[in-house]
Amino acid sequence: MGKRGPAPKGEYVGQTAVLSTRLTPDLRARLEEEVAKRDNNTISREVEHRIRRSFIEDDKIIDAFGSRENYALMRVISMVLELWHNPANLSADWRHDPTAYDQVCRKVEAVLKAMRPPGEAQKLSDLEQLLADVTAKEHPAVVLKGIQDAEQALPLTGSRKAQIRSLIKSDLGELADRPHIFQGTAEQMRAEADRLDREEQQPVAQPKKRPRR
Repeated sequence: MGKRGPAPKGEYVGQTAVLSTRLTPDLRARLEEEVAKRDNNTISREVEHRIRRSFIEDDKIIDAFGSRENYALMRVISMVLELWHNPANLSADWRHDPTAYDQVCRKVEAVLKAMRPPGEAQKLSDLEQLLADVTAKEHPAVVLKGIQDAEQALPLTGSRKAQIRSLIKSDLGELADRPHIFQGTAEQMRAEADRLDREEQQPVAQPKKRPRR
């Protein structure tokens, strides 16, 4: 067994558990660089500090995205968002240009389809689909409405969800007001959905051809 260093003091007095590990030379060199920047620091303390910080960062990611997998998928989508544009107007911002926006939607859908789990999806009846929508934790319209209704001034107290909604509203700016969310009873919402479905199914009127002379 190798010789142990001096006993921990001050805020590190509780460091009694020993962990032995092997490091690559470049990681060891980087740790030594970081230790040299701080007075009264050791590699052992630097390693513990960085391990603790990794847990804190993991908790932040899970709090914001639900899981590290969600976070990684959002990173992939974010990379796609910056790659696509309006070919007729290369300087257009996709968030404000409808052509570039539609291009981005197509590419994001392609990413999600590429990540789709293998196998056939279970076919749901209309009733089962309705129940799935009703029993979902939060329907997309509910999420968007919650963001629109969030406090403009970021709340320092209250639920974490309310704070997150206010932060998102602040970051989205005018984008948060774009969704037009229908409000009403369940019967009214179904009637509105049926009306929109009928409009989508109607064939586009073709311009009348002029008779040849």
